[in-house]
Amino acid sequence: MKKKIALAVASLMLMVILSFAPTSNATWHGLPDVQNDTYIVTHGETVSKLILNLGPLPIGPLDAPFVSRDPWVTPFTQWQDINFSMPLDPDGPGPLPTCIVFLTVPWQSLQSLEHIYFSTTLGYTRVKLLPMPGTDGMGWLYIVPGIADVDIYVNNTYSDPYSLAIWTSPSPTPGAVASPTGGMFDPFPDPGLDLLPGFCPMGPGTQDDGFGDGVPDPAGSSVLFIPMQLSVEAWNGTDWDFQFGGPWVLPLTTGTASDTVTYPPVGIDGESLTFTGAPWENVASTGQWGANENKKVVKYAYAWSFIQFFLDAGPPVVRLDIIYGGTEKKVKDVHVIPDINCDNVVDVFDLRIAAKSFGLRDEGCYVGLYDPVAAGHSPPWPGPYPGYMPAHLLVLADEGFDARADVDGNDYIDIFDLRRIAKNYLATL
Repeated sequence: MKKKIALAVASLMLMVILSFAPTSNATWHGLPDVQNDTYIVTHGETVSKLILNLGPLPIGPLDAPFVSRDPWVTPFTQWQDINFSMPLDPDGPGPLPTCIVFLTVPWQSLQSLEHIYFSTTLGYTRVKLLPMPGTDGMGWLYIVPGIADVDIYVNNTYSDPYSLAIWTSPSPTPGAVASPTGGMFDPFPDPGLDLLPGFCPMGPGTQDDGFGDGVPDPAGSSVLFIPMQLSVEAWNGTDWDFQFGGPWVLPLTTGTASDTVTYPPVGIDGESLTFTGAPWENVASTGQWGANENKKVVKYAYAWSFIQFFLDAGPPVVRLDIIYGGTEKKVKDVHVIPDINCDNVVDVFDLRIAAKSFGLRDEGCYVGLYDPVAAGHSPPWPGPYPGYMPAHLLVLADEGFDARADVDGNDYIDIFDLRRIAKNYLATL
C-alpha cells in the first residue's frame, strides 16, 4: 500500500508541477526589473499540524516539521532573490501617485526548509519545501502610506469542494470565497478586478477584494505569493522513501495572516493560526523609495490550510488535512547580521540566547553513536536503539535547544556561533 500511495502522490505532484500557476486571477506586469537582490531569512518560525487519512484510518495529528523543540527556523539556511520593478502609477497618468512596485521571486533562486526529525508514525522523517519548477513568486509593494490594506483573514470551512478558504472578519468581505476559481491549482487569495491585493486608493473599504482589516497600512506594506511543494520522506534503512506531498503555497503579507479550520469531520477542526508581519522597514520609516537604501529588511507572515486534499482516489482513499503558518524576516544579503532575537541590533540579548543554548543539539543532528542515557533523554526512546539510522541521528532536540542561535547551521550551538555573534556586537540594521 505504501508503494501505491507513493506512486499516486508522485503522479499528483507531476500534475501540480505541470499545471500549477501562482494565481489565474492575476496577470503580471511584464515590465523590466530595475534591481535584483538576494534576501536571507535571518529569523522566523514554522508551525504546522496535519493528519494523513488512509481510508478510514487517520494518521496523526503530526506536528511538522519540528517535533521536540520550539518552531524557530535556523537562520541563514533559507534565501531567495527578489526582483523589483520601477515604481508605477496603477492607472496611468492621473490623480493617483506613483505608488506600487511589483516583485518577482525567480523559482531557481529559492532555497527553503529541509529538516529531519523522528515521527512516531513514519520513523525517521525528512521534510522538504521545494520551489515549483517554472513558476516564479509574484508580489506587490505599496510605497505610499494609506493606499493598501493587506491583512489576510480566512476561515477554511470546506463549504465548497472547489474552494480552500473564505474571507472572515475583520475582512471587508466576510463570507466571500477567497479563491473563486478554487482548487489546488489556484489556491492564492483573489486580488480582485484591479489585480492589486488590498489596494484601496480612496480610503478604507474601497478595495475590490477581501484583503484587510479596515485599517489602511503604512508605506512598505506588501503581499507576496510564492508557490512551493511539500515533500515528506521516511527512512527505510538504506534510503529515503517518498511518503506524501503537495502544494505548500505561501500567501505572505506584511500585515496579519490568520486561518481557522472549521469543519468537524476532520481531525484539525478548530485549529487556528495567526501571525503578524511588518512592512519593508525603511520605506515605512522614511516614506521614501530609492534604489538601495530602503529595501534592507521585511517581515512577512502567512497562515493557510488544505482540507480533504486528495492524494489518491483509492481504494484506499488517501487524503491530507493540514494547517500551517509562520513568519519570515528577510534581510538583504549585504546587510545580514546575527541579530537572533530580531530587534535589529546585535547585543547582549543575542549573546544570552546563544550562551543559554551552548553545547546543545537540534533534532536530526549527526553526533556519531548516540547514547540517549548520556544525553539525558528518558525512555521510551524513539526508533531503534542503539542502531540509529541513517547515520546515528540525534532525533530529539536537547532540552533548551534554541535554533535561533545556530548561526552556522550545523545543528549544534558551539563556540563558532558565539564568536560570530560577538564579532558583530553592536552591529545594527
